[in-house]
Amino acid sequence: MIPKRDLDISQLEYLFTREICHWQSDSILLESYREQRRQFIIKRLRLQTKIMLLVGLTLSSFFMWVNQQPNGKIYAFKIGLILESFILICWFL
Repeated sequence: MIPKRDLDISQLEYLFTREICHWQSDSILLESYREQRRQFIIKRLRLQTKIMLLVGLTLSSFFMWVNQQPNGKIYAFKIGLILESFILICWFL
């Protein structure tokens, strides 16, 4: 068996306590990271909403173009308008 040495344990504890203190003292960096992450998520969600608006407009115009009857065109316009309004509501939230 290998004998247990107190020197190794104390060095290991020193290493861990130093790292833990380092993480505890960097609360400013942690807050900065959280703020950057929050801004990134908001920008990504706004981009996704813009893409959804573009896709919704494209699909609405396609269905209005495909339908030959005026009644079908009005129905496609109503569905597209409702869909786009929900997406705009999500964008402003």
